[in-house]
Amino acid sequence: MPLSIDDKVLELGYGRGNALQYCFDRVADGNGVVFGIDRSPYMQDCALHRFALEIAESGRLRLDHAPDLRNLPYPSGVFNHIFHVDLFYFIHQELMLEVCHELWRVLRPGGTVACGMQFDRLKKLSKWGVLEESQWDPMRYMSCLEPAGFVGVRIDYNSDSKTGEYQLIRARRPETDKAFEDPDETMRELELQIKKEMMVAELMKSRRKLTKEELRFLDEELPGRSQK
Repeated sequence: MPLSIDDKVLELGYGRGNALQYCFDRVADGNGVVFGIDRSPYMQDCALHRFALEIAESGRLRLDHAPDLRNLPYPSGVFNHIFHVDLFYFIHQELMLEVCHELWRVLRPGGTVACGMQFDRLKKLSKWGVLEESQWDPMRYMSCLEPAGFVGVRIDYNSDSKTGEYQLIRARRPETDKAFEDPDETMRELELQIKKEMMVAELMKSRRKLTKEELRFLDEELPGRSQK
């Protein structure tokens, strides 16, 4: 993850906080801020004690609790990077796309998301009955990233002397984003879509035939759609 000293980075499921420490050290000399969020109040309490000094004195580390990753307590477009390790295995598949949508929302255009895995370790956990292989199948996660708006979705195979072989799922939010570049166009598109939905609802209720003008209106391209 190309973390610079001025980046805002979020770790999902920080556990003991080892990765938080690494990121904090990277941004300590800049204007960056490290955020961590965890479902477990116990892990949050442990991390708050571990990083009490950094939180109190630097203002560059913030720890939050979120029982539902579909509703993160952050504004849209705030993070340069989001990363997590051993997290998506515990997200129900029917919720995965909504979680990916939420990650997309809080990332800045051009921001990246990364997920670390170790297949060898996960295979052992499956053999011991701790995890089902279907839980850590990377396609469970990767298949939801692109529908959520991410691009460049891929899995990289890496190795180093400390951790051995490991895998990284990577994706990024597109740098070009109409919601950030042209909010007026986005609002016009939303208004047109609402008008169409209201017209369809009225027609279904009245059961009358469409006029030529109404047909042309319903066939009209939404702003920006014809360029895709």
